[in-house]
Amino acid sequence: LGFYFDEVRDPPRVEKPWTRVFGDIQVTVERAFVFGKPGPGGSIIIRLADHKFLLVGYGFQASFGGVKRGVAFTGILSAKEMEVSEEGNFRPLRLLNGDETRGGLALVMPNEEPDYGDISIATCIPARTGIAEVEAYTLEEDA
Repeated sequence: LGFYFDEVRDPPRVEKPWTRVFGDIQVTVERAFVFGKPGPGGSIIIRLADHKFLLVGYGFQASFGGVKRGVAFTGILSAKEMEVSEEGNFRPLRLLNGDETRGGLALVMPNEEPDYGDISIATCIPARTGIAEVEAYTLEEDA
């Protein structure tokens, strides 16, 4: 899945999220939230395994939902910012926690220069590499 978000027009228009189903997981992509003016963004999302995805890019947030019958909740089990080693292999740079995953609901990949508006506290953790590996999980209701 590849997508992009252009510069925001004046006046801003309502944007529909990008939604795709990979196996039994639905991935929904929206522009990354900021308190100031949203910036451009773009990415590619690759399914690595049943619930594991590689996200590459900036300026977006991705949330995950289970489409299988009986799924009551879907969240992020793990999220890692990845880097490429000198040998050309992916390796974890850092683990991403609640701030970067909105409490396990979405992986936030801020754009390269987020606008924080009038808020003096940075609310977007800057992505260093623009590469992340995410594993989603689902909880099913008792039948």
